[in-house]
Amino acid sequence: MTKKKNNKLLSTSINKKTSSLMDDFNSSIDVDQRLIEEDILVTQAHVGALEKLKVISKIEAKKIHQGLNGILSDYQKRKIKFSKKNEDIHMNVEYFLHQRIGDIALKIHTGRSRNDQVATDTRLWTKKSAKEIQKLIKMVMRSIFNQANKHQETIIPGSSVKESKASFIRVSSIPIKAPVIVTSSPSRLPPPQAPNTRGDGAVPNGSLTLVNGI
Repeated sequence: MTKKKNNKLLSTSINKKTSSLMDDFNSSIDVDQRLIEEDILVTQAHVGALEKLKVISKIEAKKIHQGLNGILSDYQKRKIKFSKKNEDIHMNVEYFLHQRIGDIALKIHTGRSRNDQVATDTRLWTKKSAKEIQKLIKMVMRSIFNQANKHQETIIPGSSVKESKASFIRVSSIPIKAPVIVTSSPSRLPPPQAPNTRGDGAVPNGSLTLVNGI
């Protein structure tokens, strides 16, 4: 395994320390660390494509997969400490992987586009979050109807914006309008079952025909 002078992935190539001001300005890890599971999944798919093309060996692919699974396991156990020095989730994952398996980790970017990686990570995370939001919407709707059932005979004063005179209404009539508004929200979310696709790699018409789909 290569020794690094700084606690920074780029120090394997550039052994000069950047200012803390630059690290803070350039870092997005506080926001995109939530993409770690998707980033690992996308990287594993890319490594699988490289192995099929015989760009990397089966032994190398196995080491990378094991290293990535170890990182994910440590994250789930809350043993991972992200660093602003490594800018974003992609660099942090690569740094953790480099710490585990050495320079083999640097091969995960062979024929790979960072833009493609970012877009695919974000798409996967959005689809996962959409499913979670849909579950929460259903919980809200269920709670609204439960409250309506509990207060079917509860009477309160009611009035409209135009009419100043109050009229009597049942509490149960108020929640009935809410699900109409709430149920329109899931249709604005991306379909969870939509297929996942990756791009063509680092450049258009490149020499590597990567496997699409995750």
